[in-house]
Amino acid sequence: MAVKEQAKSVFSDRLETLREGLKEAGFDAFVSASPPANQYLTGFQGTTSGVIVTATDAQFLCDFRYTEQANETVTDYSVHEVSGGIAKRLGERLTALGVEKAAFEPQYITVDEKESIGKLFEGKMSGVPASSPASVARMRQFKSPHEIDAIRSASQLAEGVLADLVETLSSGMTEEEFAA
Repeated sequence: MAVKEQAKSVFSDRLETLREGLKEAGFDAFVSASPPANQYLTGFQGTTSGVIVTATDAQFLCDFRYTEQANETVTDYSVHEVSGGIAKRLGERLTALGVEKAAFEPQYITVDEKESIGKLFEGKMSGVPASSPASVARMRQFKSPHEIDAIRSASQLAEGVLADLVETLSSGMTEEEFAA
């Protein structure tokens, strides 16, 4: 399987796992403005984004600076360029989707973001603990075979570099000399 196809499969699997967790926990949607959570779910590595996941819809929101990058990297989500603040647009979209009860991770949302979403969202927002099946933090604790292989490869690479560096050490060498 090509790398891009493998990555798409990883993100598709994560989306389905989140949907199953939402159903199990009794939520209509998951909403996030957290860069780490959004990267985990979509592969997008920008600093400003929003994600809404329902049983039948997955939306990725970003401002004009990231639209091209999002269109190239985000799969399984409809990409929407928005202006006027991601949190506000998340609130509007939750209402437009008819969401009644949305899950969010309280440890990854600011008070200001929650209030901005809440002003435009007519439903109820509930924080979910990290142990909830509707929590991306919980999902991130468990590694897929693909993630395990990537971690193993990175570890082997780091060990090889360290082994090469140890050979360059000599008695009396300063940290600056070693760094150079």
